[in-house]
Amino acid sequence: MKPLKRSPYLWTFLLFVAALLPRLFDLGQFLTSDEKTNIFLAGSAVVQAFLRGDWAGTYWHFYPGVTMSWADALGMVAQWLWERLTGATNLPLSAFVEGDIRHLLIATRLPYAALTAAFVPAVYHLLRRWLSPAGDGDFPAHALSLGAALVIAFDPFFLAHSRVVHADAPVAVFMTLSALAWFLYLRDGGRRMLVFSAVMGSLAALTKAPGQFMAPFVVVTALGDWALAGWRARRPDWRHFRRRLLDVTLWGAAALVIFVAVWPAMWSDPVGTVTRMLSETLGKADEGHLVYFMGRPTTDPGLWFYLYVIPFRMTPLTSLGAALSLGILFVPLWRKRPGKNNVSLLPTPYSLLLLLLWFYTLTLLLFGDLSPKKQDRYLLPLFPVLDVLAVMGWFGLTHYALRTTRHALRATYSVVAALLILVQAAIALPWHPYYLAYFNPLMGGLPRAVQTTLVGWGEGLEQAAAYLNQKPDAESLYVAVTPSQTFLPYFRGRGENFYTNDVALRADYVIIYRAQQQRLAPSPEIVREYMRRQPEKVITIKGVPYAWIFRNDPLIFRDVPPDAALVNIGFGEVMRLAGYRLDAAGDALTVDLFWHALPPIETATGPCHEERVENFTATVCPRLNYAVSVRVAAPDGAVIAQHDGWP
Repeated sequence: MKPLKRSPYLWTFLLFVAALLPRLFDLGQFLTSDEKTNIFLAGSAVVQAFLRGDWAGTYWHFYPGVTMSWADALGMVAQWLWERLTGATNLPLSAFVEGDIRHLLIATRLPYAALTAAFVPAVYHLLRRWLSPAGDGDFPAHALSLGAALVIAFDPFFLAHSRVVHADAPVAVFMTLSALAWFLYLRDGGRRMLVFSAVMGSLAALTKAPGQFMAPFVVVTALGDWALAGWRARRPDWRHFRRRLLDVTLWGAAALVIFVAVWPAMWSDPVGTVTRMLSETLGKADEGHLVYFMGRPTTDPGLWFYLYVIPFRMTPLTSLGAALSLGILFVPLWRKRPGKNNVSLLPTPYSLLLLLLWFYTLTLLLFGDLSPKKQDRYLLPLFPVLDVLAVMGWFGLTHYALRTTRHALRATYSVVAALLILVQAAIALPWHPYYLAYFNPLMGGLPRAVQTTLVGWGEGLEQAAAYLNQKPDAESLYVAVTPSQTFLPYFRGRGENFYTNDVALRADYVIIYRAQQQRLAPSPEIVREYMRRQPEKVITIKGVPYAWIFRNDPLIFRDVPPDAALVNIGFGEVMRLAGYRLDAAGDALTVDLFWHALPPIETATGPCHEERVENFTATVCPRLNYAVSVRVAAPDGAVIAQHDGWP
């Protein structure tokens, strides 16, 4: 029988299970802000477009979020097949995917949990291959690879995003695997690694930014490899240059094949799809994202933002270990003395991997800093790499400390790996299921985070809903809360997003969420007014307030009828579509729209403009006569009915 360390299939299984378990428990406990969009647009709408053969309709975002659509579809179809087999539903798939979000939530989250769990043994095998190039099963390489893989598995920030329907965790998976495979190819050759890197890089680009970073990174590292070879030989090696040029060409060709094959929108109109994606991406390029940084809301947190929030999202184990690994790169340089025995903290494969991973980290950090849109999760792809660097740092320190007792090293490495895994798990698991609330205690933890960086993505609002559901009149309550899409699925009453001040004027309860309080939205005046009051209830996570619930005396009583569907869509700063009601009688369809005028009505006339927001298109004459053109359109864009005039 093979020793345990030499049983790759067994280690694959054990690592997958260890990573999957913390990703499964309480998977449906709360919603995050973007999941409604990511389930019903990336998932349901794309599935419906695919079923009717509308390949162009599978374009839903400039991300482009294609891997999200496939992951959502996998979960939805699996749930639908199971419920059809058990008799729980007789709906066709096209109708089933439009069901209640809580009914679909666990099924759509499972593919993300499984993908990120499978990522853990994949990292283990790639690292072990790098650190044991002869394939001799060297135990320190096994211990380091095992430790790094499980430190990634229990990284609280990566773990948090592994449990939600969003693109951040998948793009981190694909980018990390692409980079590791590319490094292996540059050192060892072998077309399988090149193709694997290209496939992962293409899937990263099909997910979201910064996935597109992998293509230029491959080009730069290929040129760097050629330049380094020429420097060592003291002359340019043009044969080596042609080889790397061929490698990059093959990488790009394989990536392009996957890009087209996986995205149905590319099947019908590749040029139009790419043009639209680039146009919409560039249209958003200069738009910042409202965040909270160093005590104030801002759309431009500056170049220091990531240098602050990334360590804040790490653990003490990984932040100190990553710093150690950086030191290991430089210590041999300072200690080098002519005629002296110079100490290398790690063998060559380890040191080279350190150098490559730090180059990847710093270039990706620069890439992220160039974008005006910044949030901590946008650079989630850095975290698996930083975790690997951290483990290498601790192993390097161990190697240096025991450099005179080589016989103790092999046993010591296994102990170090076990300690690193246990410490990382002990740090992360007590935060279950609110891994999003974890911040590095070396930098002040969650209490300091709420003072300096944006906190709250919807977690905790399910507790607010549970509290209000205990009210005897819960079904008749109307609540103003942002983000309402994370609250209303758990609430028995009604409500809407607190996007404008007037929403509070008709609410029975107002909830100020932590991120809303930090952003001072919808206005500083109304947020400060409520925060001066005594809340009826405060929802906390780990002792830190996340949501304040205020009993409210509504001042506006005429509102959207109870039988109408609620929306909250603003057209400029002129009016807001608050709800709609459909009434089908025979061949006729009556559409009632319920509007709120925002500024005082003006009657002057002037040029109008057309706006499309979500599924609504309107021709708006701002601040003039409020005339709108409302159209009902078929899925192919054909106008079925149209009404022009005042609302």
